[in-house]
Amino acid sequence: MYPKMYKSILKNKIIPKIGWDIIIDSSKVGLQKPDPEIYVLAEKLAEAKGEEIFFVENTKVNIDTAKSLGWQTFLYDSNNYEKSSQELLEYFNEAEKSQI
Repeated sequence: MYPKMYKSILKNKIIPKIGWDIIIDSSKVGLQKPDPEIYVLAEKLAEAKGEEIFFVENTKVNIDTAKSLGWQTFLYDSNNYEKSSQELLEYFNEAEKSQI
């Protein structure tokens, strides 16, 4: 992100205002994907191990870094959001079934 970008995104209602537990603003922490250090920082702040994290991303190089750290991943195709959203929903439905 660029400095103050997240505030601008919220102000312009590009994404809903959600009470996130953790937000990592790359412009503030001085790290950016695909640098593994930003993923390590995310694990630390979330107090979670890599295998406990599910990462949705639209760039393969960022997915590859997350996978190398043991994260569960989903490559979202922004050019076909309807298909990707359906596949993501199916992924969650299957995961929920396997926990029953």
